[in-house]
Amino acid sequence: MLEQKGIPSVVMGTHEFEQLARLESKNRGMADLPLALVPHPLGGIPAEEAAAKAPPGGVIAIMSNLMNAKRWVHASPSFLQFNLGDPAAGGRGACVRAIEEAAAFVARGHRDIITELTGLTFGEVIFTGGAGRGRLWPQIMADVLAVPVHVPVVTESSGLGAALCAGVGAGIYASFGELPASLRARSATFEPDPVAAAGYDERYPAWRTIYSRMLEMSEEGLLNPLWRAAGS
Repeated sequence: MLEQKGIPSVVMGTHEFEQLARLESKNRGMADLPLALVPHPLGGIPAEEAAAKAPPGGVIAIMSNLMNAKRWVHASPSFLQFNLGDPAAGGRGACVRAIEEAAAFVARGHRDIITELTGLTFGEVIFTGGAGRGRLWPQIMADVLAVPVHVPVVTESSGLGAALCAGVGAGIYASFGELPASLRARSATFEPDPVAAAGYDERYPAWRTIYSRMLEMSEEGLLNPLWRAAGS
C-alpha cells in the first residue's frame, strides 16, 4: 500500500461500493483513508432507465408461454444472445428490457389468437397492473402491437373490478357499466413509434421460432419447463 510507504493516497470508487471500501480500509488499519466516490455509470440508475438505454432485441428473454389449451407448458426460462464483447448491451438494463419485450411478444401472440378465432381486431389496448406504472413498458407494448396503449388512472384493474362487483351487489351502482368517470380516466397514452414498430415486426417471427425450439427442448427433457399444467 502506498500509504504504508508514506505516499499520500486516495481510493476512488463508486457509491455502490462505499461500504466495501470502508470495510477493507478498516481491515488494513487505515480507517481514515479518504475515499473519492463517483456515481456508478449503470448501477445507481433505476431499472427502467437502464432498460431504456439498452438496444432493442439486444438480449432475448423466454419467460412466458403462448397459450395452447391442448398442451399447456411453459418453455424453460432463459436469457439468450449475450454479447461478451459489449457488456453494456447485455447487463441488467438489457435483461429488464428483454423481459418487457418478451411480455409484449406474448401479448401480440395472444391477440393474434383471438383475432384468428373471432375475427375481431384491436385498434387500442388498455395497459393495467404494476407494469403500467412505468414509461418504457407501455411504449414497448405500443410498438410491438402497433396500436395506441392507454394507461388508466387506476391501474389495479382486478381490485377495481372486485370493487365494482361489490358496488353493484350493494346497490351503489345500477350496472357494471356505471363506473364513475374518475375511475375510467386515463393517465397516459403511448403511441407506437413507426421505426420501433417496424423493428419489432421483424424480430417477432424470430422470437416465435426461438420460443418454439426452447419449448421443444423442454418437452424432450433437455431443460426443465418453467411450469407445466396438471395432466399436460
